[in-house]
Amino acid sequence: MLWRRAALSVVLAAALAVFVRAVHAAYPLEFWLVWRYAGYWLACLAWAAACLAAGTALTARLLPGRARTGERLLAASAAGVYVFFLGTFLAGIAGWFGTAFFLAWPALLLGGFARPAWRVLGPRIRRHVRAVAHSRPRPLAVRVWRAVLVALGITAAAVVYIGILVPHQIGFDARWYHLAIAEHYVADGGISAFREGWYIGAYPHLSSVLYAWAFMVPGGALFDQVALALHLEYTLFLATLAGIAVLARALIARPRLRHAWVALFLFPALFVFDSALIAGADHVAAFWAPVLALLALRAWRTHRTGVWLLLAVAVAGALLTKYSAVLIVAFPALALALRVLWRALRPGDRGRWLAAAGVAFAAVLTLTAPHWLKNLAWYGDPLYPYLHERVEERIWNEDATYLRRHMMASLAVAPQGTPAERLA
Repeated sequence: MLWRRAALSVVLAAALAVFVRAVHAAYPLEFWLVWRYAGYWLACLAWAAACLAAGTALTARLLPGRARTGERLLAASAAGVYVFFLGTFLAGIAGWFGTAFFLAWPALLLGGFARPAWRVLGPRIRRHVRAVAHSRPRPLAVRVWRAVLVALGITAAAVVYIGILVPHQIGFDARWYHLAIAEHYVADGGISAFREGWYIGAYPHLSSVLYAWAFMVPGGALFDQVALALHLEYTLFLATLAGIAVLARALIARPRLRHAWVALFLFPALFVFDSALIAGADHVAAFWAPVLALLALRAWRTHRTGVWLLLAVAVAGALLTKYSAVLIVAFPALALALRVLWRALRPGDRGRWLAAAGVAFAAVLTLTAPHWLKNLAWYGDPLYPYLHERVEERIWNEDATYLRRHMMASLAVAPQGTPAERLA
């Protein structure tokens, strides 16, 4: 009855007040870490929503209308992350880093793209919800098996999250340069050359630019800045899990592999420190892998310029994250090059295939300009320091030559022999 519910509410409210008063005396509520972590998640949700809104609005006409909602969300999230990175990078070049930019940039993306993005996604989401509501129930054994899979996946994701609760989780590379570069940029008010010629700082650093946004958190101590950077990495990790499920469905239509994301946790290295989420670049690079594979599959089937442009965004995002991301780019690039060559040798629409490939190549070159163009302008070498023996570096010294030739060369094991033997 109504009066019983009202009485119960009053009793519970009084009990909660007594509990809060007792706990507050021992551990003041304003010092609870839960408020800090709620703030990190609020910032990550705003960041993810801004990326998704911008990506959805910009990719609405690039994907064909029959593309599934999951594929559209995956492509939009990748495009949105690139847009967020590019805006942050340009703001850094202009020297606009600070608290105002931290608040204004996601707000600008949401204000400018939220409504057009909802016009694209809203009807699709409503249709999906209606389809799920009216779908026939699965057999009990299937439902139990799926529940077990989801429970295991959520548990594993929670274990990964527990690992990032303490900022000491960050790895050596994060302490050395990933987060150090982000902190340096924010402390300097923007992005500029490393005048001492620190070539590690001239590597591709999309992740460090994203982490720089975390270091601008208003009133944040170093604890908050590092923790927010870790939460940004975890947000991209969750997006990677979703991307795995979308890619699996694109590869195998029947049965529907909506829980294929759980398979990632079958690789236990994820729970080992050096392969875990440690504010590095590895998991940021992994974010681009499912969308790159999905768009490569679409590009294989069509010469639509929009699909090839989106593929270029994924390729550029991966290459801007770290040089070794070429490992997830090389095979799709080679396969599509052979595909275009095959289509070009056949009569018909050869011109359209060549045009699509040309547009994609030009787009990759343009979209990766934040890396190679700034290096060319600041150091005289677009791949600084790898071309120092062929071009005149603007910042160089003999110690760096010794380091490149002897110390760093010993870390890279190159195959020996003839070209055929090395290829084998």
